[in-house]
Amino acid sequence: MYFTPIAAVAHTPDTSLFEVGEEDSPEIQEMAEGVSLAGLTTLATSISADVLSEPTAGPLGPTESVSGAFMTSDGNTVLSVVAMISPSNDGFIGLG
Repeated sequence: MYFTPIAAVAHTPDTSLFEVGEEDSPEIQEMAEGVSLAGLTTLATSISADVLSEPTAGPLGPTESVSGAFMTSDGNTVLSVVAMISPSNDGFIGLG
């Protein structure tokens, strides 16, 4: 299994990128099915979140790691991380 693309989003506690057990947003679907973070970046900007997206130079494979740093705005105290699972036609992982 590989993960690509990866997005880390710092946001306020009253917002979220996804909810377990609920239908995925169009932005999550776009990431999981179309390998695009454009919608998630637009969504994050609209909720005044801080975004670190695609910190890898390609797919992140087994035993590989990646790191990144970004400054967060006041109030953005919740971290969500999402990535597409590859190979898969619509799978993703999410940490919220």
